[in-house]
Amino acid sequence: MRKKVRGGISYKFDIVTIGRISVERDHNRNLYLDEAGVKLITELNAFAHSFDFQSEASVFKSANPYRFLLTNQADQFGYEDKDYFIKNLIRANNKSGKLLNSLTNIISTFQMDEPEINEDVDEAGDEAGDEAGDEAGDEVILPMFSELIETIKTLSDLILYDDFSNIEHEEEIKNDGDVETLLFLQKTKLLYGKNYKEIMKIGGTGSEDEEEKEYPLLQKVPFMKYNDIKQDYYEIGGDIFDNLTIIIGYSNMFRLCGLFSTRSKEYRFLNTLYHLLSNYPLRAAPANKNKYILDIYKKTHYTLIKIIKKLYHVLSGYKLSKPLIRTIKNRYLAAEAAEAARAPAARAEPAAPAPDGVRRSSRIAAKKP
Repeated sequence: MRKKVRGGISYKFDIVTIGRISVERDHNRNLYLDEAGVKLITELNAFAHSFDFQSEASVFKSANPYRFLLTNQADQFGYEDKDYFIKNLIRANNKSGKLLNSLTNIISTFQMDEPEINEDVDEAGDEAGDEAGDEAGDEVILPMFSELIETIKTLSDLILYDDFSNIEHEEEIKNDGDVETLLFLQKTKLLYGKNYKEIMKIGGTGSEDEEEKEYPLLQKVPFMKYNDIKQDYYEIGGDIFDNLTIIIGYSNMFRLCGLFSTRSKEYRFLNTLYHLLSNYPLRAAPANKNKYILDIYKKTHYTLIKIIKKLYHVLSGYKLSKPLIRTIKNRYLAAEAAEAARAPAARAEPAAPAPDGVRRSSRIAAKKP
């Protein structure tokens, strides 16, 4: 008979923090770094694999000082398998139906139509794609991303990892302000060590150790910080760059979580999103750069819908079909209209016009390119 396990410490990861760290990791891995930079990249690799439930470098399979799960007890509790992510979400978040209710709220307000994506088109584009790029140019604006980014933040904020410690509280892994990445990682490791003395006895020096690159004619460079990387992409615009950063962090959290196989379209898209800055067409025509960012937006939208559908199905037992989506949205609009009708009556004021239930950003996001 298996030992009954109660809940434990829940870990919540701030998506903005994860995004900034993910940008630094992906960008600096392509540089000829000095010794301090190489060591920091190794730390970043290890931290990134805290979200890895599938690959050979998973926290279940490799020693890693940033792991936050009681992996030495995984066999005892039967969670060492590819479905751990789903099982953990159900266990940590769904005791009172909180996660399912939150997903229903997201479905009520988010544009759930899957965008059409032409996978045969070269993302960098060429002269033949300039006309299409020009047509898409006006679409790549900040309001287009607003609902998408807010939904990513909402969904990511719901993801909690339960450590099975029987200690009931929640830890948020967040870099407040502009703390140096190395200092943030050191504090995070100390936090894990404090909560998991048994795990820290196992040890581990990280994962995906970086082999120092040899370029005899080049001068080694220091590790580039997020704000400096952002300046290198000044043409994108600061607000759009920050939105892309959140998308990169989102792909880091979900690409190896176990929801999708590594051969699926969803995984391929998430992996593309993680490396979106590395693949950005710096030397291409402006129209093709706009086209590239539009493609990133559409792939993000597509994967987000697939994640929501997958989680809803697991938690409710129902597939999120189009008729069910319409039913959920109609119930939300009816409840919103009823609330709007009650409020003016209570204040004895003239009734306000009934809202259409769709934000402007929703309409922009739904617009076909």
